[in-house]
Amino acid sequence: MYGVDVAELAVKISEGALYPNLGLVAAYTQQYDIQPQSLRQTNVSILGQLTLPIYQGGGEYSAIRQNKDMVSSGS
Repeated sequence: MYGVDVAELAVKISEGALYPNLGLVAAYTQQYDIQPQSLRQTNVSILGQLTLPIYQGGGEYSAIRQNKDMVSSGS
């Protein structure tokens, strides 16, 4: 019973390699003058990266088929 659950989870994990990935990085910095102790500069940056898998050589599809085969043979 647990083997089937593990195999179904393996299918979902292997299918996840085909989904787009979105990453965000944010940075906030402040720079002060030494003498007057006043704010001199503030910088804020946000960087986003979207990765769309188009074709990886077929390895991911092979892993999905293999995991689906394990589900069908385990039930």
